[in-house]
Parts: sequence; C-alpha cells; structure tokens
Amino acid sequence: MTERELKETVKRLARLQGWRVRDEPQAQNFRAVKGESTGYPDLVLVRDGQVMWWELKTDSGAQTAEQYAWSLILPAYHLIRPKDLDNGRVNELLS
Repeated sequence: MTERELKETVKRLARLQGWRVRDEPQAQNFRAVKGESTGYPDLVLVRDGQVMWWELKTDSGAQTAEQYAWSLILPAYHLIRPKDLDNGRVNELLS
C-alpha cells in the first residue's frame, strides 16, 4: 500500500468515526518553507476536544529527522503504517 492509499483509507475511516480531518500537503506536491513547518505530521484529527497528529508511512518508510522532532513534542502523535490497519491499531485509536 502506498502512503497516498494509506492516507485516503485513514481519512475515510476517521470521518466515519466522527473525526474532523486536516490533511497536510504531501512533500512531493508542496514546497515547505524551511523551519518549524518542515516535517509536520500528515493528518490532524479532532473530535470532542481530542486532537491526534498522525504521520503516515509505508511499512518500510522511515521518518525524517524533522518528523521525529515533531513526534517528541506533540502529545498525541502516532506513526501509522499499513500494518496498523490490519492489526486493528487504527480502529482502536479512532474509537
């Protein structure tokens, strides 16, 4: 599964569970300004006062240093991979 396919699947599942989804532009389609916005997570999910930040990667994809830095400071940051659909982690986080 590509990252784009994963993103579309996750967005659909999140919306079905009542989450509002902010979709950040993909790096290949968007030239991020160097600085604090570099590496920002792909999706921001909001529901009933809860916020989660999700970085999406293929099963073999690696985080950049900037993505890892965001993971250290965002309180509900999750690295999501296609295997997380299969093992139920995505549904667990969205419920």
